[in-house]
Amino acid sequence: MRLMTILRNIRAVVFDIGGTLLDFDQPETLAQLSDGINAGYEHLDQAGVKLPSLRRYSAVLRRKALLSLVVAKLRRREPDTMKLLREGHARMGIALDGHALTALGRVVYSPTKALAHANPQTPAALATLRDRGYQLAIVSNTVAPPPGLDEHLADEGLLSYFPIRVYSCVFGVAKPNPRIFRDVLEKLNVSPEDAVYIGDKPAIDIRGAQRVDMRTVLRAPKGASNVRPRADAIIREIPELLNLLPPLDS
Repeated sequence: MRLMTILRNIRAVVFDIGGTLLDFDQPETLAQLSDGINAGYEHLDQAGVKLPSLRRYSAVLRRKALLSLVVAKLRRREPDTMKLLREGHARMGIALDGHALTALGRVVYSPTKALAHANPQTPAALATLRDRGYQLAIVSNTVAPPPGLDEHLADEGLLSYFPIRVYSCVFGVAKPNPRIFRDVLEKLNVSPEDAVYIGDKPAIDIRGAQRVDMRTVLRAPKGASNVRPRADAIIREIPELLNLLPPLDS
């Protein structure tokens, strides 16, 4: 009864991606960055773009990526991944228009895409939540190229449920900074008390959402306990949300 009371006024459900909507079969490493750069090189080569050697191409982009990460951390910001790709290629004399940059972002992300998948029942659960009247949105810490991440969500049958997606590499700051949570609340046009955040990291997801007075649900699929900071509820899989969030007109 207490749990249902806490979540009674919810109108919007906001999700993390990695470890929440998508499960990674193995951790992301610099190997995916290298593989992504190589895939991008092959993609541009096949498109007839004049390129330097693969060695120089890879060195320029890796150096640009690592430098952007260091500068962003010092400034307490998140790196703009698409800007990084555009500027890195411009340094090599490769001009990319918007269409070409978007396509390259998808290709560079493709090695990471192979590592993560959604529970097959998650799309149906999201459809039910939407049909019950809830607004759905995403807030995710990511340096993945947004076009690639969007394509990944689409291939998993998830993208259409999230017209509002706030990626830290686009927004400029990351969770648990309250600004990124306030931004999604503003886009949803709901008060913090009317929204619940679903995430898998207590220190980032749960604490960050609680700082702006959102309700919280911890996804802990490996059997972890509801550690501090405590969430309002704990689930193992996304479909369990249907037991917590009844139809809004009920």
